[in-house]
Amino acid sequence: MFGTRTIVTADNGAAQGFVYNVTTLAENRTFETGVEGNFLTGPVKHRLNMAVSYLEHKEGTSNRANTGYAQNIYDPVTPVFPDAPVDPQFTIKNRMTSVAVADTLDMLEGRVLLTLGARFQQVDQKLAGYKESKVSPALGVVFKPWGDGVSLY
Repeated sequence: MFGTRTIVTADNGAAQGFVYNVTTLAENRTFETGVEGNFLTGPVKHRLNMAVSYLEHKEGTSNRANTGYAQNIYDPVTPVFPDAPVDPQFTIKNRMTSVAVADTLDMLEGRVLLTLGARFQQVDQKLAGYKESKVSPALGVVFKPWGDGVSLY
């Protein structure tokens, strides 16, 4: 990818021009999967959901610029393009993972739904020395006092 920049230095259009030759290398791996199941515990129906996700992102950029050349915005000249940069090294290596589980309990023949769950998430920025994880709880209640036409939550 080539990038350009021109800096105007005088009212007559005189300028300094720059051209950049940039190479970016990115590598991504990702997957997500889940499973859903139903079961009974006495009069309570359960809908259990489990999910796992993973993302790994690596990226590196290398660039070369020419040293600048005299330019005029009213009478432009063709720049000298710099050689291709060397292959970039990865400067970003991030990994994000998540595991979630939720159970929706269906009670009183569908008039009360209670959802309980949690999600564990982890962010690992290897080259930045940052690694954190958190658990996010989930709670939801739906009450249908007059059937499916009205839901209070």
